[in-house]
Amino acid sequence: MLDDARAVLPPPGWYADPEDGSRRWWNGIAWAERGKGPTGDRSRAAWGVSTDTWPVRLLVLVPLVVLVPMMVLDLGGWFRAASAAPDAPTGALLPVLLALQVAGLVLWAVRVALAAADRHILRARGIVAPFHWAWMILSPTVYFIGRAVVLRRRTGRGAAPLVAYLLVSVVGGMALGLRMLAVLTPLMLEIAATQR
Repeated sequence: MLDDARAVLPPPGWYADPEDGSRRWWNGIAWAERGKGPTGDRSRAAWGVSTDTWPVRLLVLVPLVVLVPMMVLDLGGWFRAASAAPDAPTGALLPVLLALQVAGLVLWAVRVALAAADRHILRARGIVAPFHWAWMILSPTVYFIGRAVVLRRRTGRGAAPLVAYLLVSVVGGMALGLRMLAVLTPLMLEIAATQR
């Protein structure tokens, strides 16, 4: 008879309490005391904890940091200078290219540091084993996806930064594409006119 009852009852896990909707442990037969769960399952201890941290907000905005210089620099002037003397050495552009490389490395290090701070804050809030900051070394997209998946399992929330990051990246990429189109179209027309 007990086996028949177990066949229709949900398996052990954290479920919405039918009385008040809060999360409560169901042991497979009955509800546990409020606030108590299995001793081995600490991953759900932080259910409902806020996953919004200041480092993740800054990480979402990092693509805009890259976009700003591309919008304000005189890219058309650089391209015109390079196309005016195609046989000239590119020594004049070397410091600019070196500065861009250094800025890219600094930005990468800042992203990794922000991811580490994000993980530290989440752990301080009681979230067990949040997504590791080292994944930011590979890519921000990998970090945001992993963070969203892990936090969704641990707290029931955490996808908003991923969605925001993707939106900022797509809109920023479109803006950058339009900027490059606006810079390169007149330049290509000028080059085509001089070659006739």
